[in-house]
Amino acid sequence: MEITLHWEINGLPAQQTITDFDVARQPVCLGRSRNCQVIISDPNSSVSRRHAEIFLQDNTFHLRSLSQNSVTYVNNRRLDHNQIAPLKSGYLVRLGRVTLQVGYRPPETNGKFMINCPHPACDRLVNPALDQCPWDGTVLFWES
Repeated sequence: MEITLHWEINGLPAQQTITDFDVARQPVCLGRSRNCQVIISDPNSSVSRRHAEIFLQDNTFHLRSLSQNSVTYVNNRRLDHNQIAPLKSGYLVRLGRVTLQVGYRPPETNGKFMINCPHPACDRLVNPALDQCPWDGTVLFWES
């Protein structure tokens, strides 16, 4: 599954896609810093260097506000520092003065079934074409 963030800076469109594999090991950071995976080059500096992060919880993408000084909104709901909100298709995320629109695409199965990871602590849906669970590395299939 994946989400795509769409935004504009000075009239120029930008977008970035984030997949469940991207956030499997650690959250994806959004901000002005070159160390962020989603870099938002805000000329007004209303976006913090590390403004927010996206992570996956219970098969749903979530956004956590990291900024203590700049505003973060998800669908007109203000998030204070460290607050979390789910992300759904069509939602608007505001980081400072920059508004991003969320587009969501569910997992592609291409007509194939999905399986649950056999690790009891994971139990996420995984494409059976993979050898290992991308979240915890559990081997999905093995030959005897």
